Amino acid sequence: MDPNNNPNDHINLDLSLGTGPQGKDPVEQHGTFMQLLRSVNDPTQNLQTSPPPHHHVPPRYYNHTYPQNVSVSDLAAVPSPPLGVALPPSPSPYLGGQLLQPGVGALETPRPGTRLGRPPSGHHARRNSSKASGTVEKKLDDKEIVPPYPWATTRPARIQNLRYLYCNHINLIFGQVHCKPCESTQTIQYNLREKFGELYRYINDNKEVMRQRAQKVWSSPKLTPCGSCKNGMKPVIGENKEEINWLFLLLGQMLGCCTLDQLRYFCDKTSQHRTGAKDRVLYITYIGLCKQLEPCELFNL
Repeated sequence: MDPNNNPNDHINLDLSLGTGPQGKDPVEQHGTFMQLLRSVNDPTQNLQTSPPPHHHVPPRYYNHTYPQNVSVSDLAAVPSPPLGVALPPSPSPYLGGQLLQPGVGALETPRPGTRLGRPPSGHHARRNSSKASGTVEKKLDDKEIVPPYPWATTRPARIQNLRYLYCNHINLIFGQVHCKPCESTQTIQYNLREKFGELYRYINDNKEVMRQRAQKVWSSPKLTPCGSCKNGMKPVIGENKEEINWLFLLLGQMLGCCTLDQLRYFCDKTSQHRTGAKDRVLYITYIGLCKQLEPCELFNL
């Protein structure tokens, strides 16, 4: 060490940002220093733009439609769409007038209104079961029967019309009556043309007066007197409703001897209104049977 040299001569008094021989150009250092001072004085210069927020994409946000039987490697090669961009809906299964088969170009989608999940239960199940049972009962009611009389048809509570009866020479309608005091049963017969003519004239003269209600002559019919005790003989009406002799009761104007349940049975089998009092249902039965014999305007309800 040279004693003549002063150690203070080797001290670098450069107060700029760069020190020593590796310092920057003074002009450049001065510009950087001034920029730093301006940033301290102006708070707006010190703000930094925050990165864009990360948007949370809910599950099944993208509606991808991939063909079936695709491998994992094929799915990995499909590029993912950018976040925050909604893709258009899946293409319609109908392209160019042709329906894409499942597994070829589209997935099977449920039909509109299809209920997914558990099968119906509770009130819905009972309602569906009642509909099914009602359909079965209706089919059973429409079954054909063996005609119990020559003027009856294969349908319950239905009779042949006048043209059929006249063409088949069915002019006499017979039936049985029973006397309760004497315990005797007799068979009587009515002339079809004569008895129906009397009934036709009565309805034609009293239809407006009746106002869809059976009058007393129908509600309390005049019975045939017994030959022994002179008491009224009621018609024989069995418990089997399919074997009721409707035409015989009509011509003898003895439908009033039927019970309300039997009259409602007729209205039910002929698709007529079957609710209300007995005089109302009795009137419908008279007019309904007459319309089966002779379909004319007079017998319209």
